[in-house]
Amino acid sequence: MTIAAALQYLYDTNGQNIRNTKSIAPADGTLLRYAASDGSYTYRIENGFIIAQSEDVAFAANSTAACDENNSVTCYGAAFTFQRSNAATWGLHRFTPSQAANPPSLRYLTFGSVDRAAADRFTGRQQYDARYFAYGFPTAVAGVPSGGSASYSGPLIGRATGDSPASFPRDFEGAQYKLTGTFILEVNFGANTARLLVVFQGTQFDCRVTCGAPITLQFEAQGNLSGGAASFQLPGGSAGFLLGGPAAEEAGGSFVFSANDPSDTRRALTVAGSAAGKR
Repeated sequence: MTIAAALQYLYDTNGQNIRNTKSIAPADGTLLRYAASDGSYTYRIENGFIIAQSEDVAFAANSTAACDENNSVTCYGAAFTFQRSNAATWGLHRFTPSQAANPPSLRYLTFGSVDRAAADRFTGRQQYDARYFAYGFPTAVAGVPSGGSASYSGPLIGRATGDSPASFPRDFEGAQYKLTGTFILEVNFGANTARLLVVFQGTQFDCRVTCGAPITLQFEAQGNLSGGAASFQLPGGSAGFLLGGPAAEEAGGSFVFSANDPSDTRRALTVAGSAAGKR
């Protein structure tokens, strides 16, 4: 099972002129598939930005490579295995606990992203499409506790972009941030309620002149639990988390929302990301 959200936008390669940012709310389905026969992964792209129709992107077992941020992807560090698609157009980032300095030792879930950038043949701008997902073995309804509570925590990754409004001065830049941080998901099984707290740091990149200082963002939301899935309404978006493992030992999910940029409140950010952790 996969639960994934997406962030899509246009940007100029010579600076932070960002336009048409949009997000796709978290949805679950069979998006990321693993083939034990040859060790490959396939990711199903739905509602594509660069490819409008559905597209299956294949990652062979021997496609592991060094992550290169100069090659249209965002790198998240040694805790993630990076693979190039068979056509070398998409990058797959999978959280690999054994590679993390302080891993949460996940057994049933993982998380990561699939991303791609390509030139728009009409405008020359880059089209960016990033899918943030959690993937693994969800808890069956019979395995979800009927009472008590649990708290899950773990790492997260994401990206935030802020448009360059046409009404603003020409030198007013948009912004792109790479996000890392942590989440806490508290679940009350008896009341079927949930609370989500996310805190992350954003590092600006691909700046026209000088990148601004890092930013810190956080959100807290109250939500509902139904059949091993927690859902939350966020400002301008939503979050969805699935419980994983035979007895709900782990949780993972994705989110999209809107927020003001702390570095310049004239700029509204669209944020997307994914996470996974354990009790």
